[in-house]
Amino acid sequence: MKVILTNNQEQKTIDYSSLVKEERKTMEVNGFVFLLSEDKTTIVRVKRESTEYVDSLIIPEGIKTIGKSAFFYCNNFGEVVLPKSCTSIDDCAFSSSSLSSIDLSNVLTIGRAAFSNCKRLEQVVFSKHLSTIPIKCFSYSALEYFKIPESVRVIEQEAFNSCQLKYICIPKNTKIKKKAFCGCNLLESVLFDGKTIVPDECFCHCQTLSRVNFNNVTSIGHDGFSFTEVDPRVISKDMFVDKRAFADCPNIKYLDIGNLSNICEHAFENCTQLEEVTIVTDGAKYVPAYLFSGCVNLLKVDIIDNTETLVSIGDEAFRKTNIIDIIIPDNVNRIGSNAFADSRLQYIKLPENSIKIDTGCFRNCCLEQISLSKVKIGMNAFRDCKQLTTVSVDNCSLSTGAFQNCKDLRRVSLCDTNIIPMDTFNGCKELKNIDLSGVKVICSYAFANTGLTSITIPKSVEAIHDHAFLKCNDVRKINLSGCNLDIDIEDSGFKYMDMCCEEFICPENFAKKLHYFFA
Repeated sequence: MKVILTNNQEQKTIDYSSLVKEERKTMEVNGFVFLLSEDKTTIVRVKRESTEYVDSLIIPEGIKTIGKSAFFYCNNFGEVVLPKSCTSIDDCAFSSSSLSSIDLSNVLTIGRAAFSNCKRLEQVVFSKHLSTIPIKCFSYSALEYFKIPESVRVIEQEAFNSCQLKYICIPKNTKIKKKAFCGCNLLESVLFDGKTIVPDECFCHCQTLSRVNFNNVTSIGHDGFSFTEVDPRVISKDMFVDKRAFADCPNIKYLDIGNLSNICEHAFENCTQLEEVTIVTDGAKYVPAYLFSGCVNLLKVDIIDNTETLVSIGDEAFRKTNIIDIIIPDNVNRIGSNAFADSRLQYIKLPENSIKIDTGCFRNCCLEQISLSKVKIGMNAFRDCKQLTTVSVDNCSLSTGAFQNCKDLRRVSLCDTNIIPMDTFNGCKELKNIDLSGVKVICSYAFANTGLTSITIPKSVEAIHDHAFLKCNDVRKINLSGCNLDIDIEDSGFKYMDMCCEEFICPENFAKKLHYFFA
């Protein structure tokens, strides 16, 4: 076809027929028609597929490159035989195709996702000179086994994500990137030939993975082995373990941690079969937050503070565990929020020095008695400890709801305690008596819904806030005779108690205020 272009001065003719001919360069192999590049060395794409299934598709000599997405979503073929001339496979070249096997012995470069989602791909032979396995190269393929050449220096992100691999050996000089083998549900064994850094999510969700030579692992990224069946047993002194590295691993039963300094938050969270742990602090200052949270069968924890440096136990570190007793090292000055909440803890030995117990620290535990001295007790710290019967508080600072709903609490000793905050003993149904000597302020709902039978307000008390003794329906006697005449009793301080109280003793000038007290 000729196109003639004209203007006022001249006429120009362009012959497009040769270009169209070049565009249409094709090659037919076993019923497949390939569109080729101008120099006929690259298969650009499959122009037409064979109408019949081809067991072995042989690519002719002279082809150097399989182009980008060339066989994308192509079917009706199994094995592909590449010529010696083919050294390059571009991005997504065989992605989502019916490819079943391929020999890459002469291929030096492979593009991203070149074989991704090849649901029938089971066998691959690599070149001995291949240096990189690219991003998502074999992700979601049916690949069961292959040998990684020692020439490979990098396995990129998600290279084998969700494959059908059963065994893998990582050469000693090979670097692995994030999620490289994530989701390989049939993977059972991993061998590291040399010292290896396992990156983030590398083997995450490899649900049947149980055999790994951890002696060659120097560092594990976050979620490195989470949701697998590995059992490391010993975490060496030099191994770094990032967040959730072993989270949700059901086969771990015993752990020996050589250096707590190298362990991060959530590292062993929800390891439901973990029973016993020995921890050597080795200079660590903190037990990381959520470290063993959700380890519902964890019965014994031995913390060896060999360097006397441990000062804090992190938030929820032992929440929902089966620990019955524990000794807190002497230098610890803080136990974090919900650190032992919802556990079966019955006995704890606290340091003698001043310590802070954070919000909900022992909430819903099985503690039966507790003696606290020089402790800053956080909000709801012992709330819902339904087996707690005896509490001794000496020179402590209480917070809202500290012992709320401890339904079996019967004996409380308060020494050098100035303020009883809101809801401190709210709902303690078995609490019949309380000595308030030395107490200065009783806050709102402090003793609401308790089983108190009598209330004596000593001279030390300066203020009783509203609803402080709300619905103490068992109270028969209230004695204010020895109280401070300047005491500030807010409206409704003893709300609804006029219905049950049989005797109310108070100074004469209080008589006019009775309707405020009980309103």
